[in-house]
Amino acid sequence: MRYRVIVLFSVLVLLLAACAPPPTPTPAPTPTPVPPKLLMTQGVFDDVAKIKTVAQALAAGYTPEATPGQQPGCVPSMGKHYGKGHYVVDGKRFPGLILMFDKNDQLLGFELESPTKQAAPPWEHLPQGHPGMAFEHWTLHSYLVDPTNAC
Repeated sequence: MRYRVIVLFSVLVLLLAACAPPPTPTPAPTPTPVPPKLLMTQGVFDDVAKIKTVAQALAAGYTPEATPGQQPGCVPSMGKHYGKGHYVVDGKRFPGLILMFDKNDQLLGFELESPTKQAAPPWEHLPQGHPGMAFEHWTLHSYLVDPTNAC
Protein backbone atom coordinates (compact mmCIF):
# COMPACT_ATOMS: atom_id res chain seq x y z
CA MET A 1 0.00 0.00 0.00
CA ARG A 2 2.79 2.34 0.87
CA TYR A 3 4.39 1.88 -2.58
CA ARG A 4 1.08 2.68 -4.33
CA VAL A 5 0.85 6.00 -2.46
CA ILE A 6 4.40 6.91 -3.43
CA VAL A 7 3.82 5.92 -7.07
CA LEU A 8 0.49 7.81 -7.22
CA PHE A 9 2.06 10.86 -5.60
CA SER A 10 4.99 10.75 -8.09
CA VAL A 11 2.58 10.45 -11.04
CA LEU A 12 0.54 13.37 -9.70
CA VAL A 13 3.67 15.54 -9.37
CA LEU A 14 4.74 14.66 -12.94
CA LEU A 15 1.26 15.47 -14.30
CA LEU A 16 1.19 18.82 -12.52
CA ALA A 17 4.67 19.65 -13.76
CA ALA A 18 3.72 18.73 -17.34
CA CYS A 19 0.55 20.84 -17.23
CA ALA A 20 2.10 23.89 -15.60
CA PRO A 21 2.93 26.82 -17.87
CA PRO A 22 6.61 27.24 -18.73
CA PRO A 23 8.55 29.56 -16.45
CA THR A 24 8.63 33.19 -17.51
CA PRO A 25 12.09 34.02 -18.86
CA THR A 26 14.03 36.63 -16.94
CA PRO A 27 14.31 39.77 -19.07
CA ALA A 28 17.79 40.78 -20.16
CA PRO A 29 19.26 43.61 -18.09
CA THR A 30 18.85 47.06 -19.56
CA PRO A 31 22.20 48.23 -20.93
CA THR A 32 23.80 51.22 -19.24
CA PRO A 33 23.28 54.26 -21.46
CA VAL A 34 26.33 55.90 -22.97
CA PRO A 35 26.93 59.25 -21.28
CA PRO A 36 26.15 62.29 -23.41
CA LYS A 37 29.78 63.36 -23.33
CA LEU A 38 32.85 61.14 -23.42
CA LEU A 39 36.11 62.31 -21.96
CA MET A 40 38.87 62.51 -24.53
CA THR A 41 42.37 63.93 -24.39
CA GLN A 42 44.20 65.65 -27.18
CA GLY A 43 46.69 63.19 -28.62
CA VAL A 44 47.99 59.71 -28.01
CA PHE A 45 50.69 59.33 -25.40
CA ASP A 46 52.15 55.90 -26.06
CA ASP A 47 55.58 56.81 -24.66
CA VAL A 48 54.40 57.14 -21.04
CA ALA A 49 55.06 53.50 -20.13
CA LYS A 50 58.78 54.03 -20.82
CA ILE A 51 59.13 57.19 -18.69
CA LYS A 52 60.27 56.93 -15.08
CA THR A 53 62.47 60.05 -14.68
CA VAL A 54 62.51 63.73 -15.64
CA ALA A 55 65.45 63.06 -17.99
CA GLN A 56 63.39 60.44 -19.86
CA ALA A 57 60.41 62.83 -20.01
CA LEU A 58 62.56 65.61 -21.48
CA ALA A 59 64.02 63.19 -24.03
CA ALA A 60 60.45 62.21 -25.02
CA GLY A 61 59.49 65.85 -25.66
CA TYR A 62 57.84 66.81 -22.37
CA THR A 63 58.53 70.39 -21.30
CA PRO A 64 58.50 72.02 -17.85
CA GLU A 65 55.16 73.56 -16.87
CA ALA A 66 56.82 76.79 -15.78
CA THR A 67 57.82 80.18 -17.08
CA PRO A 68 59.89 79.57 -20.24
CA GLY A 69 63.54 79.00 -19.35
CA GLN A 70 62.79 78.12 -15.73
CA GLN A 71 62.43 74.79 -13.96
CA PRO A 72 59.03 73.99 -12.47
CA GLY A 73 58.57 74.47 -8.75
CA CYS A 74 57.71 71.48 -6.60
CA VAL A 75 54.05 71.60 -5.54
CA PRO A 76 53.41 69.80 -2.22
CA SER A 77 51.80 66.37 -2.80
CA MET A 78 51.89 66.95 -6.58
CA GLY A 79 55.56 67.39 -7.40
CA LYS A 80 57.08 69.00 -10.49
CA HIS A 81 54.96 69.12 -13.65
CA TYR A 82 56.09 68.41 -17.23
CA GLY A 83 53.62 68.58 -20.13
CA LYS A 84 53.28 67.46 -23.72
CA GLY A 85 50.71 67.76 -26.50
CA HIS A 86 49.63 71.31 -25.73
CA TYR A 87 46.53 72.71 -27.39
CA VAL A 88 44.65 76.02 -27.21
CA VAL A 89 40.95 76.50 -26.37
CA ASP A 90 39.50 80.03 -26.37
CA GLY A 91 43.01 81.46 -26.21
CA LYS A 92 43.94 79.36 -23.18
CA ARG A 93 46.83 76.89 -23.40
CA PHE A 94 46.24 73.36 -22.09
CA PRO A 95 48.71 70.48 -21.88
CA GLY A 96 47.43 67.26 -23.37
CA LEU A 97 49.11 65.30 -20.58
CA ILE A 98 51.13 66.32 -17.53
CA LEU A 99 53.59 63.99 -15.83
CA MET A 100 54.33 64.68 -12.16
CA PHE A 101 57.76 63.99 -10.65
CA ASP A 102 59.07 64.03 -7.08
CA LYS A 103 62.07 65.94 -5.67
CA ASN A 104 64.35 63.11 -6.87
CA ASP A 105 63.01 63.40 -10.44
CA GLN A 106 61.11 60.09 -10.16
CA LEU A 107 57.64 59.72 -11.70
CA LEU A 108 54.75 60.21 -9.22
CA GLY A 109 51.81 60.04 -11.63
CA PHE A 110 49.99 62.02 -14.28
CA GLU A 111 47.44 64.79 -14.55
CA LEU A 112 44.80 65.74 -17.09
CA GLU A 113 43.33 69.24 -17.34
CA SER A 114 40.17 70.11 -19.22
CA PRO A 115 38.58 73.41 -20.27
CA THR A 116 35.15 71.76 -20.39
CA LYS A 117 33.00 70.76 -17.44
CA GLN A 118 33.76 67.27 -16.12
CA ALA A 119 32.18 65.05 -13.47
CA ALA A 120 33.35 66.12 -10.02
CA PRO A 121 34.41 63.84 -8.43
CA PRO A 122 36.66 62.30 -9.70
CA TRP A 123 37.61 65.55 -11.44
CA GLU A 124 38.43 68.59 -9.32
CA HIS A 125 36.74 71.83 -10.38
CA LEU A 126 39.04 74.86 -10.08
CA PRO A 127 36.78 77.91 -10.59
CA GLN A 128 39.72 80.34 -10.23
CA GLY A 129 42.37 78.01 -11.65
CA HIS A 130 45.89 77.93 -10.17
CA PRO A 131 49.25 79.65 -10.84
CA GLY A 132 50.13 79.21 -14.49
CA MET A 133 46.48 78.48 -15.40
CA ALA A 134 44.56 81.21 -13.57
CA PHE A 135 41.20 80.51 -15.20
CA GLU A 136 38.38 78.04 -14.62
CA HIS A 137 39.13 74.45 -15.55
CA TRP A 138 38.85 70.84 -14.32
CA THR A 139 41.76 68.63 -13.33
CA LEU A 140 42.24 64.93 -12.64
CA HIS A 141 45.29 63.58 -10.77
CA SER A 142 46.29 59.90 -10.93
CA TYR A 143 49.14 58.75 -8.73
CA LEU A 144 51.37 55.72 -9.28
CA VAL A 145 53.02 56.10 -5.86
CA ASP A 146 52.18 57.95 -2.63
CA PRO A 147 52.83 61.66 -3.32
CA THR A 148 53.01 62.72 0.35
CA ASN A 149 56.78 63.36 0.22
CA ALA A 150 56.88 64.73 -3.32
CA CYS A 151 58.83 67.86 -2.33
